[in-house]
This record gives sequence, C-alpha cells and structure tokens, in this order.
Amino acid sequence: MKIKRKIIAILLSVVLSITMCSCAGIHDETSQKAEYTLTVAVAIAENTPSGEALLAIKDELERRSNGKVTLDIFWESTLGGATEISENIKLGTVDMGLLSSAVIANYAPTIDVLSLPFMISSRDQMKVIYELYFDDITADIRESLGVPLGIWEFGYRHLCTKDVEVTSVEDCKGLTIRVMDGQMYSDTFNALGCIPSNIAHSELVPALQQGTVDGAEEPMAMVCNQQQYTFCDYVAMIGYNYSVGCPIMSTSTYNNLPDDVRTLVEEVFYEYRYYTIDLGQKYEDEYIEICQEGGMTINYISDEEMKRFQEAVEPVWEKYSERMGEDLVQKIANASK
Repeated sequence: MKIKRKIIAILLSVVLSITMCSCAGIHDETSQKAEYTLTVAVAIAENTPSGEALLAIKDELERRSNGKVTLDIFWESTLGGATEISENIKLGTVDMGLLSSAVIANYAPTIDVLSLPFMISSRDQMKVIYELYFDDITADIRESLGVPLGIWEFGYRHLCTKDVEVTSVEDCKGLTIRVMDGQMYSDTFNALGCIPSNIAHSELVPALQQGTVDGAEEPMAMVCNQQQYTFCDYVAMIGYNYSVGCPIMSTSTYNNLPDDVRTLVEEVFYEYRYYTIDLGQKYEDEYIEICQEGGMTINYISDEEMKRFQEAVEPVWEKYSERMGEDLVQKIANASK
C-alpha cells in the first residue's frame, strides 16, 4: 500500500510539473498572465456549494490580483481520492485540497468535536463557532496536515431508509444502516438501536437494492444525486451530524508564497467563509423537492421526538468528550444556544 501511494505521488508530481508550474508560471490559455497558479485537488463536483465557493474565490483572486493569482481546480477526484489528496497536501505535490472532517480527523482529531451527534443545531450556531473557536478547532490541522483556510459546510446528515418509515427512536431498532467510517458514527447508531455497517459508499446503492442494508445516514445531496428516491421510500430529517470540510493549503506552498500573495489568498478565503453555510439551506431545499417529486416521503421529526434522539446518544458524548477536551466540547455546545 505504501509503495502504491508513493508511486501515485511520484506520478502526480511528474504530471503537475509537465502541465503546470505550481505557484508560478503559465498553465493554460485562461491563465497565461498568472504568475501564481495554485493547484486545487477536490473530490466534489462543480455544481455543489463548495464547488461554487471555489469558483467564486478563483474569480475574486484573479480580479483583485489583476490576473496575477489564480486557482487551477481538478474536480471529482481527478488527482486521486481523499486519501491521495490528503497525502499530496502533506507532500506539497498539490497546493491545496478540500477534505472532509472524517478524513482530516485521521491527522488532526480535534475537528471531530463538530461531529458529535446533534452538536450543531443551526447554521447560525456554526457561524458563532467559526468566529469564536476556529483556531481551537483547527490548530492541530496546521501542525499535522497543512494550513486550514476555513470550515465549509457539506450538509446535515439524515437517515434514508428503503422500507421502514422512521419517525421515532423506536423505529430505528434493528435497522442495518450504512454509516461513514469512524467509530463515533458506529457508536451513534448503536446507541439508536441500529446495526451499523461500514460497507464502502460505492457499494451502497446495490446493497440497498439487494436489501443488504436497510438504509444509510447521509446528506440530502447524496440521496438526490444518487437518485436513491428510485428505490428508497423514506428520509427522516434527523440532522444528527453537521458534516463539514476544510480547504487546506500545503505548508510548503504557504511558506513559499510572497507575503502579498499569501495575504491575498487568506483574505479572500476568509471573506468567503460563510459562502457554503449560506448556500446550504437553499441546496437542501432543492434536493428535498427533487426527492419528493421522485416519490420519497420526507419526515420532519417533532421537537419532542428530537429530544429523545438526543437523549439516546448521550453515552456517545460521554465517551468522546474526554478525548476531545471537555472544556472545548462545552464551549462549542453552548455557542449561540
């Protein structure tokens, strides 16, 4: 595995050296005047909130630098999946990448504080957390992976089920649910009475169709884009996890940029810090409409029942709060509440 990753890194380095001058030089016809072309590797598509944010930031960098600084964005895992992107950020073979908190936590576990079940109750709360505790949450990212340039929304994660309609905690009992990799996610659904499954996401659709799993926890974007409404009947809008990610710059790239370029990049990313958060509800509403038109039933859980969901996962908080630092957990939990 290590040999394979080294080969990928070497090949990527060769490709990038042939096709671009990272942080300097000419890349293509649209950036011939650019002196600093920053290579950005992402797994997402353009037509997502994070995709829109990157394109807006690219335009703003070009405008304010008179074309001197630009981004060259490689979409949909063109330069490798999440593991390769994270390793190449560390190696400096890409200038920047966008990684989910689940991937980042392998290097810098503090960000998992945002993934405690039902931690983030609103987007307004997330904005307060950003302003007050960004440095606390991302300090170990800077130490172990690269320079964090924000915390972006990837969407609330809900419960999609094929045959069983979930409107209460009791409805979850015995359901086999595909969850993200990470013990916290498995512990959360164990606490809800489910049987968590860690099958690869690429295997989810056939697993749902064949009945190997009863459902999955995921954001509405995934439910919609995979057209799960064609074979799943229900979504319970539990919003148990506010999924986030970070745009991260390679430390070597950051250190090698001139002061004025580094400052400009940091300023523009900061100015766009709420872009994905502000787009989040709009996109989710559109995804819900598409799923409903496809025949899905969208169940909104009552406040009383949501409280019961939250009470059911209290053991997960107890297990992980000590690891993450109880003081930070309580600060974030109390932000804007």
